[in-house]
Amino acid sequence: MKHLLLLLLLASPAFGGIHRIADHGAIANDNKPDTQAFRNAFAAAMAECGGTVVVPRGEFLVDGTVAPNQNEKGSCGSVPLSFVGEVGAVVRIAVGSDKTAFAFSWLQQVVQVRDLTFIGSEVTADHPQFVDAKTVFYFGTLPSATVSHCSFINLAVPQRGALLAFASGKYEIAHTHFQGSTALYAADIDEGGAFILGDNDGQGNAWNNITVRKSTFSDYANFQQRFLSKSHEMAGAFIRTKALQPQSGAAVVTGRLVVIDTFFDEGAHTAIYAKGTPSVDLQGVSVNVNNTLGATGVRLVDVGHAVVLQNVGDWVTNHRPYLTTRNVKFVKVSGLDLRANTAFWHNQGGTNMLIEYCETCAERTYRGRQVPNEIIGTRR
Repeated sequence: MKHLLLLLLLASPAFGGIHRIADHGAIANDNKPDTQAFRNAFAAAMAECGGTVVVPRGEFLVDGTVAPNQNEKGSCGSVPLSFVGEVGAVVRIAVGSDKTAFAFSWLQQVVQVRDLTFIGSEVTADHPQFVDAKTVFYFGTLPSATVSHCSFINLAVPQRGALLAFASGKYEIAHTHFQGSTALYAADIDEGGAFILGDNDGQGNAWNNITVRKSTFSDYANFQQRFLSKSHEMAGAFIRTKALQPQSGAAVVTGRLVVIDTFFDEGAHTAIYAKGTPSVDLQGVSVNVNNTLGATGVRLVDVGHAVVLQNVGDWVTNHRPYLTTRNVKFVKVSGLDLRANTAFWHNQGGTNMLIEYCETCAERTYRGRQVPNEIIGTRR
């Protein structure tokens, strides 16, 4: 009933028409490519300046890039482009390590993705390919996009790749689960892959807000009674934001990363890595810090202002730091709960910190170091 009401609502003129991939030749569960059906359904939606592309129940294979184009008539800013699934809709991604599965670039309207499961291929003798795509979704210079109530399962992207990549605009990822996937680690952490990547290229394409809320990141999936995981190849980061200084005359970087009520299991070298990000706000975040060399829960580099509020750091055999900072103008840590053997803070210099209501912060040193004198105040 919920999906029926949703489709009736989306069928109203304000939301454009409904375009089912089955009407464009897609056949569920036949293990044959349905890429052209996706392309045709999106083309039909964009011919109307927007609308809803619907994936029915069953599994469908995408083996090439699907890239909706802007309507040649001009502006399509008033009608959103929605990509939704009916109950049981699964999209299998197998485009290769150098391609993007869904490229939403240069569109002028809001993009909405919801109620879909995206899954990578299992590695077998008949299908030895480990990496499924360079990027699963690329959101280029959109005004905004949302990804909600989706799952990303058993997917692998290479170094510098991402499951979701953003260049500019405002983005929200909500009630979405990343399970058994990986984005390959690199020794240079700035070159590693990420599940969610906000990347300002320094040319004015500056994302200005990424919000992740009520989502989970875990290193395995139990999907249709199958245990699936590619996380034995460690990910670089679950979330990584990068904001290079724009060129002369380009837009000013105004990036803000917000993560709320989200759980990060092990499986990544760093759960959250923000570099050059003016504002970072982490509330109700739980991190199982990985125990690999150099790993940390949250890494902040060249950040203006950060708030770490009511968060949890955990893992049983772990002595790695929950927080690593370098050149952070000000960070406020309030109500941090450090469990098991998780250390508190690795300060690499240039950070001012205020600690509130953290009974274990002072005693949870990293590699025997005392909490340094950059802390400008504490309240208990």
